[in-house]
Amino acid sequence: IVYLHGLAGMGKSALLNHFEQQSRASGFSVIALDCRTIEPTERGFLQAANGYDDLKTFLEYLETLAPPAVLVLDHYEVFRLMDTWTRQTLVPLLPAGVGLVLACRERPVAGWWGVEGFHELALRPLDESDALELLERRGIAAGEAVRLNRIARGHPLALVLASAGVLENPERGL
Repeated sequence: IVYLHGLAGMGKSALLNHFEQQSRASGFSVIALDCRTIEPTERGFLQAANGYDDLKTFLEYLETLAPPAVLVLDHYEVFRLMDTWTRQTLVPLLPAGVGLVLACRERPVAGWWGVEGFHELALRPLDESDALELLERRGIAAGEAVRLNRIARGHPLALVLASAGVLENPERGL
């Protein structure tokens, strides 16, 4: 179980998309759900997970997947009403060989620390060298990249938006 968290715009969804692509390319079975589109109930979860009527049927489906398999829940913060159900009902019943990745803007609640196999991964702003590399890859000159990063402070989305603004209107100052 991996619980990925960080501020909005830190790159959680981008990281998950890359993880999903790499997992599929490596032969993993991936079930990826966007919690923003799920009614935060057991029924809503099961419907989003391909229209299952009950948890038993969903778990039976998971058992048919060739391991390794992973269930990915992005934007988990809007699914927090289901956090106890996820942690206390779903997780203990997941078949062997099925992992769970949760991506959320908020830190995990304390109950997760008691779950066997739980790992937390916090995304933080980019350090200066990585931020400057990102800006330079986007076509920003080194001197301008330093100035943009002073404003964005390593926040990936802010860096991307600032670089897009500079590239679109290079004559405008910051």
